[in-house]
Amino acid sequence: MFSTKESFKNLFVSGILFLFLLNCSSREIKKNDQPPDLQALIIQKADEYLKNKKFNDAEGLLKNYIKKFPDSYYSDDAVYRLAYIKIIADKANPYYDYIAAIEEFNKFKKRFSKSDYLSACNNWLKILNLYQHALKQQTKQKPVKNTDLMVFKKEIEKLKKENRQLKKTLLDLEKALER
Repeated sequence: MFSTKESFKNLFVSGILFLFLLNCSSREIKKNDQPPDLQALIIQKADEYLKNKKFNDAEGLLKNYIKKFPDSYYSDDAVYRLAYIKIIADKANPYYDYIAAIEEFNKFKKRFSKSDYLSACNNWLKILNLYQHALKQQTKQKPVKNTDLMVFKKEIEKLKKENRQLKKTLLDLEKALER
């Protein structure tokens, strides 16, 4: 039979082995060392930075998050926010760039085709593309030159003179009809 000392030793070794296997199995299940709750807090912190116009902090935090957790549950949140930063028209935002935002939202669509943010992403792309189209239309229009303005001013003066003459003629006709 086993002695107490031997039983204790077997129990101790079994316990150590159990803890080791438990630790190994939990490492295999968890892809990242950081629990999802902390990952959600990182995204919330980025939102707080955006709300407080701390664009550099938000951008840095989100890029680091994506680097560390590229396939996590919240990676679409982070990538969407990185694209969104580029549409915030604020003089304090160094990332404000509609063309870059279009590129980022298109990348988002390809990478996260089932994301909850896909609808918002598509809406932003429509708005940004309409804006770009309007800018192109505006640049296609012939700019008005100073010489054109001078011609228009002369034409306006000519029309004003004719208008005064017509008013005088109309008054003369009315007087003639009254007699």
